[in-house]
Amino acid sequence: MWSKSNKNPLIIISGPSGVGKSTIVKEILSFYGPERMGTTITYTTRSPRGTEKHGKEYYFVSKEEFISLKEKNVLAEWTYIYNHYYGTAIEQMNSLWKEGKVIIKDFDLKGTMAIKALYPQTLRIFISPPSVEELIQRVRKRSENPVKDMEVRIRQAKHEMGESASFDYSLENNDLSTTIEKLKKIIEEYLKKI
Repeated sequence: MWSKSNKNPLIIISGPSGVGKSTIVKEILSFYGPERMGTTITYTTRSPRGTEKHGKEYYFVSKEEFISLKEKNVLAEWTYIYNHYYGTAIEQMNSLWKEGKVIIKDFDLKGTMAIKALYPQTLRIFISPPSVEELIQRVRKRSENPVKDMEVRIRQAKHEMGESASFDYSLENNDLSTTIEKLKKIIEEYLKKI
């Protein structure tokens, strides 16, 4: 158990599209529980997928609303990727820290760099697929992605995988339960130091 401190513990899970970042974050949140760990809800200009709900998985906003948030300096970081804006509100992060919680969040590469610049205490963990071929198969299973979008995601994934050495840790997500167990150990070591 960690105590409330002014060090603002922040854990970033990053990696290419389709590698399992969201699932990993959900598993870690479930393991630690809402009294110890939390996450923020990302603002995005993309449309909801499947059963996604506004205010639960994302805040779905118009391009104009997003630009307004950006101009008002509401966002700690933002990015434009796959034809949509994504961003994280500073106030959500501050609110979780005020409650003494550790924040865990998945970010893309650009978001990770922006957050690390603002919050040097950030622990950055890169999640990679077993191979590029495996990642291609995972991305292709996402039926909502048109072929052109899929090609962009695969190209972006290859670029991101080339940046994995700049992270604090890099884990291959070959088996989810094994990845989660390794991640728990990394998190516990981080929380002892911060």
